[in-house]
Amino acid sequence: MDRDLLQHKTLVAAAIELYLDDPGQLTVPAIAETASVTPDVVYRYVDSSLFILPAFYDLCIPQYQAIRHAIEGYETFSLAERLATFIFVLFDLLEEQRAFVERTFEPYIIEQRMPSSFRDDVAASFAEILDTDAIPPTNRLATDWPPLHQALAHAYLRLVRFWLNDPSPQQKQTVALVDKLVAFFEELALFRGIERGVDLLKYLVNIGLIDLDRLPFTRRWFDEPQERESGIGGRV
Repeated sequence: MDRDLLQHKTLVAAAIELYLDDPGQLTVPAIAETASVTPDVVYRYVDSSLFILPAFYDLCIPQYQAIRHAIEGYETFSLAERLATFIFVLFDLLEEQRAFVERTFEPYIIEQRMPSSFRDDVAASFAEILDTDAIPPTNRLATDWPPLHQALAHAYLRLVRFWLNDPSPQQKQTVALVDKLVAFFEELALFRGIERGVDLLKYLVNIGLIDLDRLPFTRRWFDEPQERESGIGGRV
């Protein structure tokens, strides 16, 4: 893991320790003393002690990326395996400071009372995972769509809430739910029925069995693909 990232994580951990013990003692000098550094080091990362706590969430995605790059054979993972890896690695990172997450996830992330890039970073991570040639080109009209990535991020935040409140041993209900969700999403994303249907329709048009003049919307699908793609957002 990057040295700068480790330093930042150490400072955040020190701040969380102080916060959980007594929020009133959360000051830059106290953070520096707890982390065994000078206050100048703390100020390299934050302007105020107020903003160091949300940084715990902001550091999750860079840590996930470091872990992902270290996973041997990740490039051979299926789409479902990549999604599950992302979800479970983030769970593990949140688990490191579970008491803090239980106290702050709702106000900081769900209600967005504190500035944090976590939600947008999660959406960007989903976009990266879905940027794969394994998904049929026709389906990528949907999987490349930014509002879908934001919707997945929103769903993930609700999944974290479920995980935090999961009473089953070792959060087995959450594990089972994630397994089913990623398997279902993979089936949808990789479904080739739409692509096959478009290919069949093109063939029927080419051999004259379908008259596009009677199907203006379908004709637009063939004649104006760029306009069709840009128009998806307006219809959904």
